[in-house]
Amino acid sequence: MSHTEGSSSSAGSEASHVSLDRIGEALENLYISRSRQAPVNYIKFWLLLKYKGLEYGGERVKVDTNNVEEEAKEVIGVDHISEYLDEDDRPFYDPFTSQALKNDISRWFWQSNTKKFLTNDVTTADPRSWLSFTQDDDGFYVSCQEEYYEHLGQGQDGFAYDDDSRVSIPLIDFMAWYFRYETFSEELSYSQLRGRFKERFNLDETELSLMFDESDTDMSGFYSTDFDEYELARMVAERSDSSASDLSDMEPEPVFSEDKQDVIIKSTMDTTYDLFDPDIDPTEDAVEAITEDGERNLLFVGPPGTGKTRKAFDISNDIGVKRFFFQFHQSYSYEDFVESYEPVVEDGTIEFDEVEKGFRKACRYAQDDADDDEYVFVILDEINRANVSEVFGELFSLIEYREEIEEMDVDQQLMYSDDQLIVPNNLVIIGTMNNLDKSTEEMEFALRRRFSEIEVPPSTGELRNILDKQEGHDWDPEELDELALLLNMVNDEGEYPLGHTYFKDTKGLDELLKTYRRRIRPSIKQYFGEYQEEQLELVDDLFQQAARMELSDVS
Repeated sequence: MSHTEGSSSSAGSEASHVSLDRIGEALENLYISRSRQAPVNYIKFWLLLKYKGLEYGGERVKVDTNNVEEEAKEVIGVDHISEYLDEDDRPFYDPFTSQALKNDISRWFWQSNTKKFLTNDVTTADPRSWLSFTQDDDGFYVSCQEEYYEHLGQGQDGFAYDDDSRVSIPLIDFMAWYFRYETFSEELSYSQLRGRFKERFNLDETELSLMFDESDTDMSGFYSTDFDEYELARMVAERSDSSASDLSDMEPEPVFSEDKQDVIIKSTMDTTYDLFDPDIDPTEDAVEAITEDGERNLLFVGPPGTGKTRKAFDISNDIGVKRFFFQFHQSYSYEDFVESYEPVVEDGTIEFDEVEKGFRKACRYAQDDADDDEYVFVILDEINRANVSEVFGELFSLIEYREEIEEMDVDQQLMYSDDQLIVPNNLVIIGTMNNLDKSTEEMEFALRRRFSEIEVPPSTGELRNILDKQEGHDWDPEELDELALLLNMVNDEGEYPLGHTYFKDTKGLDELLKTYRRRIRPSIKQYFGEYQEEQLELVDDLFQQAARMELSDVS
């Protein structure tokens, strides 16, 4: 059982836990919600798959009885519960059925369920249309199929009660149960706790929306500084020994309509703007390119407002020892970037001398002051706002061949100093490029081919992360869903690649139209011009509907 501390601290505050009263309420609500689920073993089966790393577009997850013990303890283990039961080998507890479970739990709802799906030995649900089950010499494996989201939580095969119902786990209650042993140095908000839960279970927004109910976000009475794990064990034992209430008269909730299902998926899927592989996170792709593939020249490409410069800064902070930043613009030149010939005053007379500029200083730092295995970053912001060929000059060859140029016996001298510049292998160049603004310069192919390109598209996931971390925001989950749906629809139906960072200072839905009017609409109007007024009107209407929470209103 992991007992971890909250990520943020509050000086002088007393550590808190989820209150026992709130855990008891959660167990009651989770038990009642069973009427909306399929066989609950399958729900726990899916949760453990997620805990083990199952994700859409990801690698297969190995399933056996030996690789789930710690995960089972984390999700349903209860310390000391056996001390309050007649049988002393039941250390687990199922919150959906109010049953204490034995030590061999991993076998009968982890491996056994996988075997059932492999052999088609199922009578209540068959998720093989959206989950893939395979068997190799070393065990069973599960992965997501293409239709994963279309089935998750929907109908009997999607782990719901029957074809006319849907899975609907109350999220705040399941979080109260899951964080039962967590120690918090400060009381997290619903949004912060949700983010931590989402990360622990490797959940994306689509999965959260399809499997969990977020109608209740009230955190009053959620925390307490008075916590006794023996009291928790006693409470759970008493619940498991009591007779289960009758669920036969409970009507399962109706299944989402196809339109509603489409809205949920569309409002939670990341927008993909001209992206070859939408399953690759740009930051992860860039770090892998640098640390594993030896790439040293990267180009972050995307429309305005997608966080290209921020990603470059974050990467340089995470894996670099120093960063040199250059803002390119139309007047930027070789003499600003590499070196120049400038007048200097010596002994009262003016003479001309070579002056070393930022890029040469970055190269010298990487070569002399950093170890060979330490990355020094050069960030070229809005690289295509300048005439890059003029700015780079002989760097065309130097950034490609780097230290190899010495081995090639090439004496390539700089323009003013006649020095030979060596670009060290530990110097990483990241350029950011706006591919939407028509006023920017085109980078010629000879230079562009020397960079590995990372596309940075608008992203609903990034949008949610930005607003969740924003202090003083007033976005509830339904409003965030509406905003994410708006971002997708502007990109799709509005045919405008709207970046997610345009919304970063918008505190709530009541500020949406003000943000649109002042920061977004002028750019969209310029982009469409006078010949695409109908597209601008369409985007206007999408923002109006979102401000009234009408985008997701489907029958």
